[in-house]
Amino acid sequence: MKSIRKTLTRRLSITISLLVIVVLLAADIGVDTWVQREFNQGLKAKVGMLQSLVNEDLDGVEFEFAGEYFPEFEGASSPEYFQLWYKGQVFEKSESLALYTVDELPFENLSLNAAVINDITLPDGRSGRIIHTKYVPQIDSEDREAFYSVRGEEQRDPMVIAYATSTELLNFTLWFIDIAFLVALIVIPLMVRFVVRNTVSYALAPLDALNNNIRTLRFTATDKHEAFS
Repeated sequence: MKSIRKTLTRRLSITISLLVIVVLLAADIGVDTWVQREFNQGLKAKVGMLQSLVNEDLDGVEFEFAGEYFPEFEGASSPEYFQLWYKGQVFEKSESLALYTVDELPFENLSLNAAVINDITLPDGRSGRIIHTKYVPQIDSEDREAFYSVRGEEQRDPMVIAYATSTELLNFTLWFIDIAFLVALIVIPLMVRFVVRNTVSYALAPLDALNNNIRTLRFTATDKHEAFS
């Protein structure tokens, strides 16, 4: 009976634990991928917002940025950074860059309407991520008719814009998720073994009782007709 109990407990524990481990690993990879994707989507959304602040008209290109509405680009507390290049020159950059010795973001030469995301060390020394994109500035709807009547459909100069932010919170989140899954990988198999062992013992209890009754029987002449009870 002990061999049956041990065999069932071992096989069930191993099978269930392997299934749980596979599911946890798949979930860990899936969650990490989702968190990374959401962070990158946030980068694209922020740089898209900055792109929308650049307008071109007959007087030239203008960046309609109001720092009071974007304190993250001005303050020293958890600053974020942006920089724009136009016609090969720095067109505009965030005030947060002026707070550090490294006062410029790296330039990236890329194709029109392309976007690239890279990991960098921010000017303040933190780990960060930067997105570059190259595009042609928009023309305000009220200025388009006048603009095209004068300039026609001539090719316009593109602009490169970069936006960078810290990945410290992202890295902490990924680290916390990995630690949580690691703890689960250790604790859950132990819990599975405990539950399986107790379940098997409970299921085999009637057989244990029968086995004990058989051992206590004495096949003598006087009690050979004794029934199992």
